[in-house]
Amino acid sequence: MLRAEGWWVTQSSVSRDIAALRLVKSGRGHHCPPSGGRRALGRSRRRRVAEDVGGVESAGESLILLHTPPGEASAVGLALDRLAWTDIVDNCGGR
Repeated sequence: MLRAEGWWVTQSSVSRDIAALRLVKSGRGHHCPPSGGRRALGRSRRRRVAEDVGGVESAGESLILLHTPPGEASAVGLALDRLAWTDIVDNCGGR
């Protein structure tokens, strides 16, 4: 059905997206947000960073590398940006 709509994706990428969005299968075979609605899908920014960062390693004097599950790096980066911690400098020269 996705290809018929012009979306060229693999089953594995769709499955990862469904898992990342924490969708549940309804009785009619459709994937929907949990009964708590969209708000239940979101996690706090701190919780996202705590749960999705699986490892940290030094990559120089003032650089670290965060290891995340496949497909979660962008969400972790966005959560870090929105936390606006003063001791984190972004790649544009800081806040």
